[in-house]
Amino acid sequence: MLERLERDTDVRGVAPAVPPGGRAQLALALAPFRDAFAQSAAERYEALVSAAFARGAAPSRAAAAKLVAGIKGEVARAQGGVAGGHAGTVGEAGGAGRDADMAVLVAAPLSQALYQLTERVEYHLSTGGETKQVAATPTASQLRNFGLVGLLEEVHLNVAATVLTALPREAAAVLAPALQSAHAAGEEALAAVFRAIVGRLEETLLGMHEAGLGDVAGGAKGAAPAVTEASKYMCDLRRQLSAFSADFVVRMLGGVGVSGGRLGGAGGVPRALAGGAHPIVGGLVLKLARRLCIFFVRHAALVRPLADAGRLRLARDIAELEAAIGDSLVAAETVGAPAKALRAFKPLIFLETAKVPDSLLLHDLPSSAVLHHLLSRAPPALRSPHAQSGISVSQYSTWMDRQADAAVGDRVRQCVDAHARTGGSGGSEVLGAIRAVLER
Repeated sequence: MLERLERDTDVRGVAPAVPPGGRAQLALALAPFRDAFAQSAAERYEALVSAAFARGAAPSRAAAAKLVAGIKGEVARAQGGVAGGHAGTVGEAGGAGRDADMAVLVAAPLSQALYQLTERVEYHLSTGGETKQVAATPTASQLRNFGLVGLLEEVHLNVAATVLTALPREAAAVLAPALQSAHAAGEEALAAVFRAIVGRLEETLLGMHEAGLGDVAGGAKGAAPAVTEASKYMCDLRRQLSAFSADFVVRMLGGVGVSGGRLGGAGGVPRALAGGAHPIVGGLVLKLARRLCIFFVRHAALVRPLADAGRLRLARDIAELEAAIGDSLVAAETVGAPAKALRAFKPLIFLETAKVPDSLLLHDLPSSAVLHHLLSRAPPALRSPHAQSGISVSQYSTWMDRQADAAVGDRVRQCVDAHARTGGSGGSEVLGAIRAVLER
């Protein structure tokens, strides 16, 4: 505002309206008005938040929409975007958009309101044991929580997209922590549900160790099912994932304040999450997809032995997992490195042992997966790290969650050295490939 005053009164031959050194005095004179504006804005924001939680109840969809509209209106009012009865978009107004101090004044009460909203949501969240489980359908308490998180998500998305991006750096720094707090609260409210489904899906994936992938006939107990079919554990996982997506994720996306059409059917959830439209739920779904890829590659590499028929079955299972993630969670291209590793593991299992160390596939795979898979080609006398340590494959996997790939490489090296000390014979090609990968 002071810059505008100086510019508009800059007339040749006329003394300046703001004399040298006078800006500080003018700013001091305006301070009471600025403080009054900030206080008034804070009170209006607080009234909007309180109205959304009228009579202590969780907000309805209409109340959530009204809260979002009210926030947009307050920001437009603060930035001078209200003219002739029409609210301008954030950043249209000249003064506030160009004055960092004024922008901070706009951001501060909004930041305070976001903290208040987050506290209200946390207060209304149900925290009983049933909210942390995944049953056939969500409980009433879970549905209530989904709605509250939907409110946080809607406000977070609108403020981040229409306000934060239009503010100068100084004002954005004031607003960003409040947005992060809202995001963290929403994520924490849903995290227990996702932890429960991750545990269930991981338990299902462990079934690959009992799927007969090392049986020469291609099936357990002498059976020889067609290798064009997916394994039973993978069929079970796809069914569980589809049910979780339809019964839980769809309801999370349909919570209070979340706009959009029908999400039913394969691909509905990935389409709804495209473009970051649901930052809280979308982030958790993406983490789930990445975990499934990582866990599958880890345990597929640990399957030992792996017969030719088992390789074909495993390749089909990889294709099924990719399809399941794409249908029920997120588009494959958004998963990143874990999806690349899953895709690279398929050709790896058919690659000649001597060609493994120099293969370009290793760029997309964790070295632990490559080393474990090479061990599956070694003689039984060369034991895998978990067998060498006398622990189960599940316990070894839990240990790997806390370790870097280098630590896994050290364990594999110890197994190779122990095999050499006992005078183990055979598998020289595999041993050479393992040592070459260890030296990369």
